[in-house]
Amino acid sequence: GPGTGQRDEWLTLSGAKLDAVGETVAVEVVEAKNLPAMDKGGTSDPYFVASLLSEPGGKEYAKHKGATVKKNINPAWNDKFDLSADGKTPAKAPKA
Repeated sequence: GPGTGQRDEWLTLSGAKLDAVGETVAVEVVEAKNLPAMDKGGTSDPYFVASLLSEPGGKEYAKHKGATVKKNINPAWNDKFDLSADGKTPAKAPKA
C-alpha cells in the first residue's frame, strides 16, 4: 500500500506449469529473475501469492503464499502446491 515501499503487480508467467485435475490445479513456482530493488540496499524481500479465481477479478477459491526470500532480486522458490476450487487443500497421493 501507499508508504509501505511495496507494490502489487500482476506478473505474466512464462514456463508456468499448471496441471488441472477435476477442480484441483497443481502449481510449481520455480524462480523469478531481475526483480526491481525495493529496499535501500538495492535488494528486495520477494514472495509470491498464487490465487485460484473463478475468472479474472472473480471469486477467489484458494490462495497460497510462498516463502519470503530475504535480500534477493533473483529468488528461487522451487515450491510445488495444489490449489482446489473447493477451498480445501487436496489430500496428497501416497508415494509408492
